[in-house]
Amino acid sequence: MSYLEVTAATEALPGLVEVVRTLVEGMDHVQTQDLGQVAAQAGALLTAARGLVLSCAAEATTRGSVRESGSGSTAHWLTDQGTGLTRVDSFVIRRALLACDAPALAGLREGLLSGRVTPTDAVHAARVHAELVGALDPAFHEQVAAGVADLAGRVDARAELDGFRTTMLARYATVADQDRRDAHEQSRRGMSTFTPTGDGLWAFRGIVGDVDKARLAAALTAFSAPQAATLPDGSVVRDERTAAQRRLDALLTITMIAASAATRGPMGATARVSLVLTPAALLLPCEHRAKDAFGIWRAVPGQECDCPLPDATRDDLGAVLGPRAARELTCGADLTPVWLDPLGRPVDVGRTTRLATARQRRALEVRDGGCSFPGCDAPASWCQAHHITHWADGGATDVDNLALLCGHHHRYIHTHHITGRVTPDQSHVHWDVIHTWTGWHPAPPPNPGADPPGGHPTPPPDSDPPDRHALTA
Repeated sequence: MSYLEVTAATEALPGLVEVVRTLVEGMDHVQTQDLGQVAAQAGALLTAARGLVLSCAAEATTRGSVRESGSGSTAHWLTDQGTGLTRVDSFVIRRALLACDAPALAGLREGLLSGRVTPTDAVHAARVHAELVGALDPAFHEQVAAGVADLAGRVDARAELDGFRTTMLARYATVADQDRRDAHEQSRRGMSTFTPTGDGLWAFRGIVGDVDKARLAAALTAFSAPQAATLPDGSVVRDERTAAQRRLDALLTITMIAASAATRGPMGATARVSLVLTPAALLLPCEHRAKDAFGIWRAVPGQECDCPLPDATRDDLGAVLGPRAARELTCGADLTPVWLDPLGRPVDVGRTTRLATARQRRALEVRDGGCSFPGCDAPASWCQAHHITHWADGGATDVDNLALLCGHHHRYIHTHHITGRVTPDQSHVHWDVIHTWTGWHPAPPPNPGADPPGGHPTPPPDSDPPDRHALTA
């Protein structure tokens, strides 16, 4: 390509930028039938522009422009030139250029500078190349370099590269290299503890190998399929949860099944949550300390009321739980009375009582068939026995006060204080919910002036005074 052609293209570049901006701002005037063609041409332009930025960065580094400019690195030079790139994107470009600098990766570098290979995929391809070169016979090194250069430019480059690595290692790796990979996996695999996110939630992460990933993926896939609800009129309501929410619910369902099996760990602990509760730990927030639909406080700020105050509790691992979480966890828990002295020290322990017996559970499975929430088809093995009227509110542990709910709808019932009842003919459970185009919602109370469901619970008549009695769930 001649100098004159390059000069003319450089002078035309600002006009091309203006063309793109005009299309973006006037997108509502683009004809519907032209959207696909415009998107395809913009994609080709994006690829070329990416290659141009990378080529400029590579040339600036080679010619010494980065060093002479006073910028600390190629990444800083890119941001200093007003490219609009974020600091993170600039450093990814720098890493990609360094990773593809080896002569053996000339093909990968060519794809990177043309824009066909993204910087992120180039870094991953270089990492795969380094691993395979270190594990395979030198006779295969040229094949490896050509393979990563080709796969790095594909649509699903990361998955293609990972599959290529696994295939090459399976075919040509030595036993010693396999042992090395197994040792690396064992040293890296694990799961973090739960760390607070700062907004009242918890986060955790894990690293697994191929076998562990296959087992987890199979289990999570089986339990995380969308649960579409079919209404009595035949209409279908789609599952509104995101894929991430369904996967987490699947993990919780698996843990619930493990807990219901009463399996004990090496130190004798069960998989059930253990809580020490005072009656105040199960109280719901005072309705006087709330805002109405217009955002106005129902009571005068600072005005005293005689409502008992809820209290927080802790599980046996030290996590602090509010009353709503405690009510959900204790809904189907094993209860052990623990008597405390005035200083909160345990002085006696009673006998553990399972709230829903095996015979009651079987009766619920026959009556409800699975999750009793309208339209949910979760099987009974995925469900918990829920107290329609919580035992802390005086609800009895009878079949006509119990209902099967999957983990998702169990949480929904507690979060929104949904009320319900077993029908007079004992055939099913009726939940006070309505369905609109936005999804399921609590049904409005029959009397608009009545207190909302889920007010302050009344302790059972045979419970001890709050200052002496607690429950371990």
